[in-house]
Amino acid sequence: MNHFESLIQPDLFHWEQLQSSLQQQGIEDAGFIDSLKKLALGSNYAITQLAKYPSILNQLRYFDHFDLEQKRLAQTLDETDDINQVKKELRLYRHQKLVEIIYMDICQQADVEHTLLRLSELADVLI
Repeated sequence: MNHFESLIQPDLFHWEQLQSSLQQQGIEDAGFIDSLKKLALGSNYAITQLAKYPSILNQLRYFDHFDLEQKRLAQTLDETDDINQVKKELRLYRHQKLVEIIYMDICQQADVEHTLLRLSELADVLI
């Protein structure tokens, strides 16, 4: 067992789900996978959300800057009158943006001020 495998043991279930999603999506980029390993070790929340919502993987794969995408969110919410669907979309949006912020913090080593600013901006949008 290598060092990563011993450290990921508490979250092995989610890591295996994530690996399966990577294979299904044909993602083999070693650098990106190394970033995901770092993310998995640094955040139980992030790996759990990536396992639950594998669609976030592709967004992270090409992630180069943080964007709240407020217009996209508003358009998505305007397209439905179903309150349950609105709740679902807001939850997915929140999880996606939190994972992006955590990814910036852990994998791109954003400074604390930058991370806190992004969290604050996200909270403002969600309120």
